[in-house]
Amino acid sequence: MQTFIPEVWISQLYEDLETGLILSSPTVTNRRYEGAIQRQGDTVRVPHVLDTVTIGESFNAYDEIGAADRAAHESLTVRIDQVRTFHFEVDSLHQLRTQEGVSLMEELVKQSGRNLAESIDKRVAATVIAAVTAKDLNGTGAANSLHGKVAQLPAPTATNLYETIVDANVELDINNVPTEGRYIIIGPKEYAAILKDERFIDNARYGGSSVVINGQVGTILGLPVIVANTIGSHLDTALPVKKGVRNPHNAAKGIHLMVGHNMAVTFAGQLSELEDYRPEKKFTQAVKGRYYFGTKVIRPEALVIAGSIPTT
Repeated sequence: MQTFIPEVWISQLYEDLETGLILSSPTVTNRRYEGAIQRQGDTVRVPHVLDTVTIGESFNAYDEIGAADRAAHESLTVRIDQVRTFHFEVDSLHQLRTQEGVSLMEELVKQSGRNLAESIDKRVAATVIAAVTAKDLNGTGAANSLHGKVAQLPAPTATNLYETIVDANVELDINNVPTEGRYIIIGPKEYAAILKDERFIDNARYGGSSVVINGQVGTILGLPVIVANTIGSHLDTALPVKKGVRNPHNAAKGIHLMVGHNMAVTFAGQLSELEDYRPEKKFTQAVKGRYYFGTKVIRPEALVIAGSIPTT
C-alpha cells in the first residue's frame, strides 16, 4: 500500500539571483543618436567639425590678413547592424494548472527582457575589447579599424590598484576628457582590495574626517565607483554552476577595471516590433518581438581599461 504524501505549492517564486548588467547602461554608453534609427541596416552618421581656423600672429598697416578659413567636417558612422528576437507562448491549460498567483506570461516577459539586456551587454563588452587593438566591430571592410584604440594598462594587483586607477585617470586628463561624467567600474575582488587598503579606509592623513570611499557606492579621486560582476579578475577562471544563481556573462573576460567617460561608446537601439497574438491551431497566447541596435567606440581616447586582454 502506498503512502499518500501531499504536496504544497505556494505562489511566491524561487527566483534566480541576477547578474548586474553595467556595460550597456547609460553610465558607460551614450544614447544621443538613438532617435535617428529606424531599422536594421540604417547608418547613423555622427558629424565632426574639423579644426580649420588659424590664428595670425602679425599684421601691418594696409596688409591683408589672408584668405578666410572655411568650415570642414568628417563623420563617423554607427551601423545598426545587430538584431535580437524573442518569441514565447503560454497555453491556457498550463496556466490553469499552475498555482494561483504565478503568472507564466509575466515571468516569460521578465525573462525576455533580462536575456535581451544580457545579449546587448555582451555585444558592448566585445566592442570595447576589440577597441583595445583598434578593431571596429561596427565597421566593414576598410572601415574595420578605429581612428585610435582604447588604452590598456596591466592587470592591477591588490597592492597597486590605487596607482592603476590614478594612472588611468591621468590618461584621460592628457586626452582632454571632461571630468564631469567620468566613472570607475571595478570587479568584486578589486572592490574588496580597495576596502582593505588603509588609504581608502582612513582619510585622516589627508586632513579630512570622512572616509575616502563614501555614499552608497563610493568615490575615488572624485569619480563615482561602480561594482559590476560582469568585469573583474573573478572571470579569469570558470565559475561553478549553482542552482538558482545566474552567473555573470564572461564577454568582458580580462577587463579588471575601467575608467572612462560615456562619450567613448555610443549605443543606439530600438524595439521595432512587439506583437501579442493567438496561434490559429493552439489555445495559447503568444508574444514575439524584434530589437535592432548598434554600438561603436567613437572616442577610444575617453576610455582606459586595466586587465589581461591580449593585444595581438
